[in-house]
Amino acid sequence: HRIIPCHAESVAGEIQGGFNSSSTIVNAFTIPSGKTWTFNDGLSMASGVTLTKTGTLKYGKSFEADVKTLAEMKNALEIVNAGDESITNTINLNADLAVPSDNTAWMAAFNDMGYFYRILKPVTINGNGKSISGTFPSDATKKYVITADYTGDKAIIINDLTIEKTNATALNITW
Repeated sequence: HRIIPCHAESVAGEIQGGFNSSSTIVNAFTIPSGKTWTFNDGLSMASGVTLTKTGTLKYGKSFEADVKTLAEMKNALEIVNAGDESITNTINLNADLAVPSDNTAWMAAFNDMGYFYRILKPVTINGNGKSISGTFPSDATKKYVITADYTGDKAIIINDLTIEKTNATALNITW
């Protein structure tokens, strides 16, 4: 199953969609509290789609996301981190990401977490020659571009990604 911008409604845990010239494109989906969406064969998200998860998301064999923005990367990692360790997770970065350095923009994007992105489950991040750049605000307590707090047996793989122009530690890995 692939989540793409579309006219959509949730039916039996799957996204049903269609588009015609009189429809509005929907690219933001929310799993309501108390509801479960299940994708048995896996889940794939196109760039431009956001999924807010107040309910439960279950996806079977794989999750793949194409990301072009800071918010899409954060959303994709939240889904990876909520999944099971047995799932094959892939994130494809398709644009350079520039992190805001002023406090207001930082708080809006990252909520003063001390890192740009946190990985808790196995994932492959394909950088596709793109980069993550930017500096932390001066009052950030920790400064990591990517922090990985994963202690399982599977791999966290980062391919062809440049981390540049930052006042942070590029990677903080805890095994």
